[in-house]
Amino acid sequence: MLRRTFLWAGAASIAAAGCAKAQPGAAPSSAIPLDLSGPRLVAELRIGDAEPVRAIFDTGAAGSVLKLAYAQRIGAPNQGPAAASAPGGTPISGFRTAIAGRLGEAPFDRAMAVALEIPLPLEGIEAVISPSVFAGRLVRFDFAAGVALVLEKSAANLPQGSATPYFEDARGGHRLARIPAVELRLPNQAPIAAVADTGASRGLLLPLRMAASLPLAAPLAPTNPVRMVGVTFTAQIARLNGVVGIGPMELRDPEITFVDGETPANVGFSILRQAILVLDPGEHRSWLLAANANHGATQ
Repeated sequence: MLRRTFLWAGAASIAAAGCAKAQPGAAPSSAIPLDLSGPRLVAELRIGDAEPVRAIFDTGAAGSVLKLAYAQRIGAPNQGPAAASAPGGTPISGFRTAIAGRLGEAPFDRAMAVALEIPLPLEGIEAVISPSVFAGRLVRFDFAAGVALVLEKSAANLPQGSATPYFEDARGGHRLARIPAVELRLPNQAPIAAVADTGASRGLLLPLRMAASLPLAAPLAPTNPVRMVGVTFTAQIARLNGVVGIGPMELRDPEITFVDGETPANVGFSILRQAILVLDPGEHRSWLLAANANHGATQ
């Protein structure tokens, strides 16, 4: 999974690596058909005049990443050295590039990306595309309908109610990433922000240090490691004895994966697909709505 991928260009860290130029002339609404058949959200990507390929549409990625072989095949311009990694991971080297094209039917223009060897088993996938390529517009994921709509940012399209600010990560005094977040409510604890991650194949992930403060139905048990770019964490699972609130949803006695590392709380695709997720990549805010929410200004 490309969860919480941070990008670096040259010697300096750049949060702007995932940003795209706002496109006031773009169509008011464009559709991205979504493939929900696998563990991650997939859509068709076409960069320039190159052949269409499959890409993960990953809300947990701060910027877009191309597989190195694919970037070389389509002649993506090499604009200098760059790297990407998950928090605490070893940066994977590649090169910085710029991409423009379409995801589904939605055009995007001049977005920065990194081309590198993605060290994860992503068969048939050539890229990971961040919603940040649609900065200046809204992205509304209607998972039940199997589509994401890229919408003009207008009062009619903005959801009512308070937005959740993007999760921010900083190291050494530098902001490295701003990633969509949702409100997570755990038993006997204050609400926290959790990363909203359509690129994660698991449901709810928490740092292992939180396990001791939660009512678990049974002791922790080992499970498969959690692999991210540049790092692998050991993990354990347990079922909660209680209710977890995620935006408008309530999950009773959910299974939780606890990661042995300082990684933020994470809500994966298997949970997010039960709701509607609206993102404003330009202003770094998100809304999680009930699955039956109407289009437009809806809470």
